[in-house]
Amino acid sequence: MSADIDDAKKDAAAIFIEFMAVGTGQQVWVNRLQGFPVATDVAVELKDGESELAQESVALVTKAMQASQYPRKLVAPGNDSLETDLGVVLQNIADGADPATELATLNG
Repeated sequence: MSADIDDAKKDAAAIFIEFMAVGTGQQVWVNRLQGFPVATDVAVELKDGESELAQESVALVTKAMQASQYPRKLVAPGNDSLETDLGVVLQNIADGADPATELATLNG
Protein backbone atom coordinates (compact mmCIF):
# COMPACT_ATOMS: atom_id res chain seq x y z
CA MET A 1 0.00 0.00 0.00
CA SER A 2 1.37 3.37 -0.93
CA ALA A 3 0.92 6.65 0.91
CA ASP A 4 0.72 8.35 -2.49
CA ILE A 5 -2.72 6.98 -3.42
CA ASP A 6 -6.03 8.71 -2.86
CA ASP A 7 -8.20 7.94 0.17
CA ALA A 8 -10.71 5.80 -1.74
CA LYS A 9 -7.93 3.48 -2.96
CA LYS A 10 -6.38 3.37 0.51
CA ASP A 11 -9.74 2.39 1.97
CA ALA A 12 -10.22 -0.32 -0.67
CA ALA A 13 -6.69 -1.63 -0.11
CA ALA A 14 -7.24 -1.74 3.66
CA ILE A 15 -10.47 -3.71 3.17
CA PHE A 16 -8.67 -6.18 0.88
CA ILE A 17 -5.75 -6.57 3.28
CA GLU A 18 -8.11 -7.23 6.17
CA PHE A 19 -10.06 -9.74 4.06
CA MET A 20 -6.88 -11.66 3.15
CA ALA A 21 -5.55 -11.57 6.72
CA VAL A 22 -8.51 -13.01 8.61
CA GLY A 23 -11.48 -15.34 8.19
CA THR A 24 -12.66 -16.16 4.69
CA GLY A 25 -9.74 -14.46 2.99
CA GLN A 26 -7.19 -16.47 4.92
CA GLN A 27 -9.06 -19.65 3.98
CA VAL A 28 -8.93 -18.60 0.30
CA TRP A 29 -5.20 -17.91 0.68
CA VAL A 30 -4.61 -21.32 2.24
CA ASN A 31 -6.69 -23.31 -0.25
CA ARG A 32 -5.92 -21.50 -3.50
CA LEU A 33 -2.43 -20.13 -3.00
CA GLN A 34 -1.15 -23.06 -0.97
CA GLY A 35 0.02 -20.99 1.95
CA PHE A 36 -0.19 -22.18 5.51
CA PRO A 37 -2.32 -20.16 7.92
CA VAL A 38 -1.09 -18.33 10.96
CA ALA A 39 -4.56 -18.44 12.51
CA THR A 40 -5.13 -21.55 14.61
CA ASP A 41 -8.74 -21.86 13.48
CA VAL A 42 -7.87 -22.12 9.76
CA ALA A 43 -6.78 -25.43 8.23
CA VAL A 44 -5.83 -26.44 4.70
CA GLU A 45 -8.81 -27.91 2.87
CA LEU A 46 -7.75 -30.29 0.12
CA LYS A 47 -10.07 -31.11 -2.77
CA ASP A 48 -11.45 -34.62 -3.12
CA GLY A 49 -9.11 -36.73 -5.19
CA GLU A 50 -5.86 -35.01 -4.15
CA SER A 51 -2.91 -37.37 -4.38
CA GLU A 52 -1.69 -39.29 -1.38
CA LEU A 53 1.57 -37.34 -1.60
CA ALA A 54 -0.30 -34.01 -1.42
CA GLN A 55 -2.28 -35.20 1.61
CA GLU A 56 0.87 -36.45 3.34
CA SER A 57 2.72 -33.20 2.58
CA VAL A 58 -0.02 -31.02 4.04
CA ALA A 59 -0.27 -33.24 7.12
CA LEU A 60 3.52 -33.19 7.64
CA VAL A 61 3.84 -29.40 7.30
CA THR A 62 0.79 -28.81 9.51
CA LYS A 63 2.17 -31.09 12.22
CA ALA A 64 5.62 -29.50 12.03
CA MET A 65 4.19 -25.98 12.29
CA GLN A 66 2.04 -26.90 15.25
CA ALA A 67 5.06 -28.35 17.05
CA SER A 68 7.40 -25.50 16.14
CA GLN A 69 9.10 -23.72 19.00
CA TYR A 70 10.62 -21.06 16.78
CA PRO A 71 9.21 -18.02 14.99
CA ARG A 72 7.94 -18.52 11.44
CA LYS A 73 9.67 -15.34 10.42
CA LEU A 74 13.39 -15.02 9.82
CA VAL A 75 15.02 -13.62 12.91
CA ALA A 76 18.64 -12.58 12.88
CA PRO A 77 19.66 -10.52 15.90
CA GLY A 78 21.96 -7.76 14.75
CA ASN A 79 20.92 -8.20 11.12
CA ASP A 80 17.44 -6.76 10.81
CA SER A 81 17.76 -6.55 7.03
CA LEU A 82 18.20 -10.32 6.48
CA GLU A 83 14.56 -10.88 5.57
CA THR A 84 14.57 -7.99 3.10
CA ASP A 85 17.95 -8.98 1.67
CA LEU A 86 16.80 -12.57 1.16
CA GLY A 87 13.63 -11.36 -0.54
CA VAL A 88 15.68 -9.24 -2.97
CA VAL A 89 18.01 -12.17 -3.70
CA LEU A 90 15.08 -14.51 -4.39
CA GLN A 91 13.47 -11.93 -6.68
CA ASN A 92 16.73 -11.56 -8.58
CA ILE A 93 17.06 -15.33 -8.96
CA ALA A 94 13.46 -15.57 -10.17
CA ASP A 95 14.33 -12.86 -12.68
CA GLY A 96 17.18 -14.98 -14.10
CA ALA A 97 20.21 -14.01 -11.99
CA ASP A 98 22.80 -16.66 -11.10
CA PRO A 99 21.72 -18.27 -7.78
CA ALA A 100 25.26 -18.84 -6.48
CA THR A 101 26.26 -15.24 -7.17
CA GLU A 102 23.09 -13.84 -5.60
CA LEU A 103 23.26 -16.05 -2.50
CA ALA A 104 26.92 -15.12 -1.99
CA THR A 105 25.81 -11.51 -1.44
CA LEU A 106 24.06 -12.61 1.76
CA ASN A 107 27.38 -13.59 3.30
CA GLY A 108 28.76 -10.06 3.11
